[in-house]
Amino acid sequence: MVGQRFVIIGGVAAGMSAASRIMSLLPEAQITVFERSGYISFIACGMPYLIADTVKSSDSLAAYGPEFFREQRNITAS
Repeated sequence: MVGQRFVIIGGVAAGMSAASRIMSLLPEAQITVFERSGYISFIACGMPYLIADTVKSSDSLAAYGPEFFREQRNITAS
């Protein structure tokens, strides 16, 4: 059976939290998340370190990539 379909615009904290919450309430749901920046989930509290050049690359702040959400939570993210 195909579950309800959801499209979420914007990833990171709010978008991925919403997607995860939907999956916990509706395990059969089909969820697609679109994030323009390519960073589906990142450590926002690290931004001051990036600005101060203590952290050299924003890639260092990436917490989870699209493959994590696809494999672990059945959420398509791009």
